[in-house]
Amino acid sequence: ALQVYEESRRTSIYSSELSETSLVKFWEDFVVQAKAEGLSGSSGELSFEKLIDRKPKQAARRLFLAGIVIAALLFLPAPMHFVDALHRVVHFTERFARPSPYQFLVTPGTKEVLKGSDVPIMIRVIGPGVRNIVLHLARTAEDQERISLSSDSSNIFRTVLRSLRMTTTYTAEVQGYRSDEYKLIVVDRPLVKSLRVLLTPPSYTHLAAHYLEDNVGDIEALAGTNATIEVISNKELAQALISFGDSTKVPMSISGVQAVGSFQVRGNGAYVVSLQDTSKLTNSDPIVYRITVLPDEFPTVEITQPGRNADLGEDMKLPLLLSIRDDFGFTKLRIGYRLVHSKYEKPRQADSYVEVPLPSGQGSELKIPFIWDLSKLNLVPEDALQYHAEVFDNDAVSGPKLGRSESFVVRVPSLDEIFAQVEEEHKDISKTLEVSKEEAEKLHQSLQEVQQEFLKTQKLDWQNQKKIENIGKRYEELRKNLQQAAENLNQLIQNMNQNKLLSPETLEKYMELQELMNQLNSPELQQVLKKLQEAMRNLNPDLFREAMKNLAFSEEAFRQSIERTLSLLKRIQIEQKIDELRKRAEELRKAQEELHKSAEQVNPSDAAKLNELADKQGDLQSQLSSVEKELKQLKSRMEEFPDEMPLQQLTRAMQQLSTQQLSSKMHQVQRQLQAGELQQAQQIQQQIAQGLSDFQSAMEQVQKALQENQQREIVNQLRKATNDLLTLSQQQERLKNETRSFEPNSQRFREAGEEQAKVIENVGNVIGHLIQLSQKTFAVTPEMGRELGKALMQMNQAMSGLESRNGGFASSQQEGAMASLNRTASLLEQSLQSMLQGSGAGGLQSLLSQLQQLASQQMGINAMTQQIQQQGMSLEQQAQMARLAAQQAAVQKSLEQLAEEARRAGQREKLLGDLEKIAEEMKEVVKDLENKNIASETLKRQDRILSRLLDASRSVHERDFEKRRVAEAGENVQRQSPPELNLENTLNRLQQDILKAREEGYSRDYQDLIRRYYEALQNLGVKVQ
Repeated sequence: ALQVYEESRRTSIYSSELSETSLVKFWEDFVVQAKAEGLSGSSGELSFEKLIDRKPKQAARRLFLAGIVIAALLFLPAPMHFVDALHRVVHFTERFARPSPYQFLVTPGTKEVLKGSDVPIMIRVIGPGVRNIVLHLARTAEDQERISLSSDSSNIFRTVLRSLRMTTTYTAEVQGYRSDEYKLIVVDRPLVKSLRVLLTPPSYTHLAAHYLEDNVGDIEALAGTNATIEVISNKELAQALISFGDSTKVPMSISGVQAVGSFQVRGNGAYVVSLQDTSKLTNSDPIVYRITVLPDEFPTVEITQPGRNADLGEDMKLPLLLSIRDDFGFTKLRIGYRLVHSKYEKPRQADSYVEVPLPSGQGSELKIPFIWDLSKLNLVPEDALQYHAEVFDNDAVSGPKLGRSESFVVRVPSLDEIFAQVEEEHKDISKTLEVSKEEAEKLHQSLQEVQQEFLKTQKLDWQNQKKIENIGKRYEELRKNLQQAAENLNQLIQNMNQNKLLSPETLEKYMELQELMNQLNSPELQQVLKKLQEAMRNLNPDLFREAMKNLAFSEEAFRQSIERTLSLLKRIQIEQKIDELRKRAEELRKAQEELHKSAEQVNPSDAAKLNELADKQGDLQSQLSSVEKELKQLKSRMEEFPDEMPLQQLTRAMQQLSTQQLSSKMHQVQRQLQAGELQQAQQIQQQIAQGLSDFQSAMEQVQKALQENQQREIVNQLRKATNDLLTLSQQQERLKNETRSFEPNSQRFREAGEEQAKVIENVGNVIGHLIQLSQKTFAVTPEMGRELGKALMQMNQAMSGLESRNGGFASSQQEGAMASLNRTASLLEQSLQSMLQGSGAGGLQSLLSQLQQLASQQMGINAMTQQIQQQGMSLEQQAQMARLAAQQAAVQKSLEQLAEEARRAGQREKLLGDLEKIAEEMKEVVKDLENKNIASETLKRQDRILSRLLDASRSVHERDFEKRRVAEAGENVQRQSPPELNLENTLNRLQQDILKAREEGYSRDYQDLIRRYYEALQNLGVKVQ
């Protein structure tokens, strides 16, 4: 290019401006211009290679290669020195220390190591005579360390830094010369800084989700529980896993230093949390956490009522109370049963089931009342079912588990069995009363012996004390026997009522008998015995005399109560036996009519069926024979009370049964059925049925005659006692008025005393008359006896006042005696009116029947309410709920009316309280139904209502052995005598009270009684306005 340039300039081709311009900058323009001016031809002829001198270039190349060879020869023996020298040459302006004569080769040099790991260090020193070196360690400015090292056989210095926890800087030193500085950078493994476990139990448990305590990873939970593991690490994570003992793994979601994963608890085991950071470091020795599956317990069920083998009543219904328990809830409850004994069928091997409704809003422990209706099973007498209860829990994970109760047997007893049991229990109760009566007589004799000995010696010694203690123990044992007899009587009444063996009249008498037996548990006698023992211990003769006097009275009343109870029991047994025979006649007639229908429908060629009918006819013959025997026993019992019993009517019934020869006819029908002579057998069966119907009517007449005879006699005696007491009250009042006006020196005190003695004698006669009457009827009550006893006590005190010429005191006591006589007459009149109206005969049975009907209605309402609650609230169900509200309100109104009737009839306070509580519960249920709000509490209320109705119906005839009387120790009472009585003002005031009584609703009978009493007072000559 330069040659071209020089040539162009010499030939003056280029201008002077172009020559002075940079060749490089305008080279492209020059080429273009040269082409334009035809210079390409001249350049093409030139040889450019000839113009280049290659010698300087080749000399430079040889010199460069020689330098490289020399440098290589110098570098190989001491490369580091060469490098250092080269560094100093390049940086010629800096000052450098004299180079070290030693060369350090350090392993591992600068490196990242895991925290806690051991780091081996190896140092090789190149230099003259190196035997020892010093290793300098620096963790912090304050934490520095020197380690002297000796070389091994291979001239290497070795050491190990154990469990390195902090980043450490280290250098090696030999004779003041140090190696370069190296650093061991400590890095952490990923680890779990925080762990939280959220447990979500299975939905069927209705338990809330909850966290375990922080950093607690051991899991104890039900199978099916969802466990969520929340982890926070010390480093950013790349991966996290939940690893189980069976090698399965569950990946966790990663977000920075956080990881979350979940799994479902299925069985016992263990797990760890495995972490990996972004440097692919993993956590070492992760904590092993246990997984323990808590058991979902099996449900349990118990048949708490009846809780024993039982007999079915006539209604073929078995009331059950089922107690079920589980930790979380239930899905199904049922009764399993099978026939295990029958006269006419083979026992069953497989169970059948009846479902028991479960209330919604269940708890872990429930009591489920259920009335099991077995009438659809067509059971016959002597059939026996074995039954049990089964309950399933609500375990939705492992499947519902089954709990089973103990098995019981329910039988359909035959009438023979029922009446045989009744007879046996009657005998046991009668025997207990007989033995108790004898024991009471012995106790009476023992007390008399102690008293006579005291009267002789007037001393109290330890022997008498022991006798009194022994008498107390014997009385306590006697009391327990009577209490057991009362409980047995209660069970007997329940059995007879359940099987409808008693007429309402007889049932009421049994109830009164039970009440009387409860009263035999005399607290008064117990208190007196305690006082007597206390007097013996204190050796107090005065206290002993007083206690013996009170004991004589209480002990005599106790013996009379036993005697009365026994006498009444014998009479009631006769009534029960009449009821029994009437019932047997009715059942025999029904069975014979049913057998006649079966004979009409049987196939004459069916020999097996004919033999079965023949066997049934034979069973009826056996039952009739038993009836004939019972008739003879009944007649024997009636003959003990010939004046009271309808012996004539019973004799006619027995003659009628004997004349018709029903037993022989039954035997004839049995043979005809076996022989296939159906037509003849059916004709005689009709005759037998008619004969049994006649016998049933005859026994109803016997029963009616007995009731009429008893009522007639008792009414007459009650009227006589009432009139006698009113007459004695008039005499006592006249005597009181006369005594009040006596002067202290009056000679009339003696005459008044004689008249008072006659009144006392006549009152004693009335008392004796009532005691005899009390052994025939319950119309004579203990309250009457207390009033008469009070009247006698006050009359005796009046006698003392007359003897001491204290007219005021005597008159006040006579007034009190008159009031007691009047109250006794009033009580007798009430009993009389009750008998005449028949309120006591059927009231109790009617109350029982109505309660059972209400319980049945309530059961239907409960079932419909539960069904609506489970199905939801459609328009149809809303309308149905309104009808249920009306039905519940109707049941509530009926119950309130029933409670009012029970109150008027004088039923027990406990029963009235129960009925009132039930009515209040019903009001709340009605409100819920009207508001269309069926909550779990609504269903619970309905269950309580049904349970209480059933309890109330049972308590009507159980009587609960209530303790109505409370014994109180006697005390001396001193008070001022009242002022003189103004009869005219008193009668006017009492007439106003009668008008007030009418307004307030007192019974007409009571008003009539008060009116007759005031009329009797007027007959004494007192003018009444």
